[in-house]
Amino acid sequence: QEVLQSSERGRKVFHAVQQRDRTGLLSLLEPAQESLIVPLQTQPAQRGFSALHYLGKILRSLRHEGITSASAAFTYFSPDQDWTIPVPRMKLQLRRMQVLNGDEINQLLQYLDTSGLGRVSYRPFRTAVAEFLAISRDFHSALSPEEFNAILCRIQARLQRTGMTFSEAMREAEGKNSLPGSQFMQSLRNLRLGLSNKEVAQIFNSLSANSFRVAGTTHLPNPVQNGQVSVVLFEALLEKSALENKLQDWAMAAFPRLREILGDEEAVQSALRNHAEPPLRQYLPFTGFAALLTDADPGITSAEIARLWCVLEKDDFSDEPLVRFEEFLQWINAEAPRVKSK
Repeated sequence: QEVLQSSERGRKVFHAVQQRDRTGLLSLLEPAQESLIVPLQTQPAQRGFSALHYLGKILRSLRHEGITSASAAFTYFSPDQDWTIPVPRMKLQLRRMQVLNGDEINQLLQYLDTSGLGRVSYRPFRTAVAEFLAISRDFHSALSPEEFNAILCRIQARLQRTGMTFSEAMREAEGKNSLPGSQFMQSLRNLRLGLSNKEVAQIFNSLSANSFRVAGTTHLPNPVQNGQVSVVLFEALLEKSALENKLQDWAMAAFPRLREILGDEEAVQSALRNHAEPPLRQYLPFTGFAALLTDADPGITSAEIARLWCVLEKDDFSDEPLVRFEEFLQWINAEAPRVKSK
């Protein structure tokens, strides 16, 4: 404590720890976690925070063009076959976007070029996108009522497979009946319920005072009161979702039709690999999922693609929403688990 109190940055770190401000702590530590012993002026935490702010401006601009994932944003800058982007090329494209000035572009590229070799790799880029989403309050699109219920239904189905209720799982993990919003979201991630970071944020946003009606849940008490989330009331929403998940029934019919279009098992596996996330190619990002469905059925709408994506469990360990091949295959083979209503 005495060491931390000896500098301004140290005092900020100590204050963030005391307040359990995880986002604030990450913004202070993550950009410089490998060089904390060097003088502060060589790599200030504020520089990393500013770079994420500039990245957010770029992502907002790309969102207006329908680019909504890290992989699609990275592809926008024309990476080479080794899945890296030369800094001069990316700088030129950033200038053409006319979103950032020259100094802001340089700061962003310096932050993204983690190797210092003049190339931006996909993994640091994706991590930076995840860091921005973690501190952004307005970058998660609202869920429709049916999408909200579908995600809650996925949580309920996963819990039923473990033989636990949500209250039991939360008591085991946290030992509390209500949690601050940030801690509640972290607990949802820690329970490994097949949710992406974005979906966790969307759930909490849908429970906020301004969007609770949009989620179609006004006849139940809002689980969020004064920044605290009631575990019992959230469990009531999960139970309600099992009764109102019309989207799952629609998807259970839509996915097998997709299988008929794609063909036999070998054709399905080939389509998955062609649209999978590099380099492992064992997961589908949203862009790959959308491209696969569009290739199979050119008449499918973006809204239908989003609804089908919503029912799929996401990988628990990835920064960006990714769907395992096994999950996709369960749905197109009509083997997806159903939630059991009481």
